[in-house]
Amino acid sequence: MKIFSEISAQGGGMKKFFTSFEGFAARTLMYTTARTSAFLYFYDWINKDPRRYAKPEKLFYAAVPAGIVAGFVTNPFEVVFTRMQVEDLYPKGYKRGYTSFYDGMIKTFQEGAAFRGAICNSLRIAMLLGTMTGLHDWMKENAYYFLGPSVIPMVTATALAAAVGTTASMPFDALRIRLYTQRALPNGVFPYKNGVDAFTKIAQYESATKHSGSYNSLFAGWVTAFGRYFAVFLLSQLILNRYQFSNAQPEIWATARYSFPTGLDFDIHDPYTMAFHKGLVSFYTEGPSETKIYNTDTKTSIKHA
Repeated sequence: MKIFSEISAQGGGMKKFFTSFEGFAARTLMYTTARTSAFLYFYDWINKDPRRYAKPEKLFYAAVPAGIVAGFVTNPFEVVFTRMQVEDLYPKGYKRGYTSFYDGMIKTFQEGAAFRGAICNSLRIAMLLGTMTGLHDWMKENAYYFLGPSVIPMVTATALAAAVGTTASMPFDALRIRLYTQRALPNGVFPYKNGVDAFTKIAQYESATKHSGSYNSLFAGWVTAFGRYFAVFLLSQLILNRYQFSNAQPEIWATARYSFPTGLDFDIHDPYTMAFHKGLVSFYTEGPSETKIYNTDTKTSIKHA
């Protein structure tokens, strides 16, 4: 709120809060496309049978390479967008003076800084996706059993996943911002050589407890980042759900309850029997084709099999 007040006091009205809107649009389009496409490619490669539940570690294995790919592909867009966001913090002699996002892209490539901080950006997205994907699904499934078909499981799972993802990705986010926005010193040398050098200097000069320092600098802006991720993820799910319901997109059919000789009734929504159900599905779908649990007509249940 203090930062909001300072920006507002500088003048320019609400337009100040939409600085580099075209950069944000281009960066979001590229980032979302690259991230989603890469994740689905690796996920399908790891989880070849769409009827089989992917284990949490397989979701992690698909999310990490997807984040790395998305980080490298979108890094030039991130560099220009970030620089345009912080432009007003510099005095006149140090402003880069990008007239537009397109102008910023050209000057960034000419400078040779288009892929500066790409490793940190890749690790940021990898940690964000890797820690959130499986956790969100697990939390949503368990909350659904106790709270029923309401919006509460979605909100709860999204909040938990966003909090964990923000915490895991923020250190790499701080490092990439340092690399994106650094300017050469009077002797022509940059303050940071790479992400490792940036982390070492932050730990040495900003985080030493004997000088009243801490690692808070690596988590600066956590609340703002969490709010942004939570809003984006929740809104995306609401829009997707509305699209699916309005277009009558059916979910994959699966039997909800079935019995075994043990006398136990297994419910796919019961967190106490869900693990058994998923393990059983994975066991049969990983075997030969004649041992598949479901036929192609999606009407043969586990009980019949």
